[in-house]
Amino acid sequence: MLKYKSLKDFLDEQKQQELYKKRLAEKLYYTVKKGTSEEILSVFKHCSESGLDFKQVKHDYLLEYFDTFRSGYNKPSILITRLIISYQKIISVKAIQSFYNNIYYRHLLDDEELIELTSLIIKD
Repeated sequence: MLKYKSLKDFLDEQKQQELYKKRLAEKLYYTVKKGTSEEILSVFKHCSESGLDFKQVKHDYLLEYFDTFRSGYNKPSILITRLIISYQKIISVKAIQSFYNNIYYRHLLDDEELIELTSLIIKD
């Protein structure tokens, strides 16, 4: 049994899926900037289920995540950082600078957590 009645139906569904992935990428961008760890995990789960290709996404999620700690009130999550790195794969120079400016120099983490997070960000 065929799933589509015509080529137009197939192309329409493909277009809808691409629009959905684009909306998810935008949602993740804003969630990483202002959301809680649970919200970020939830959106990442939806992105993973949709098959979103992070190579085609224009946002630097790691940079945005580190920039949220500018105020210094919250502690970054190593789990969220690992998750972002695993999907994004590329760590930009701006993200590294943001890590140092907003987390490292502000001493938001204890020494053990700082060493672990630094080893994720700075690779030889």
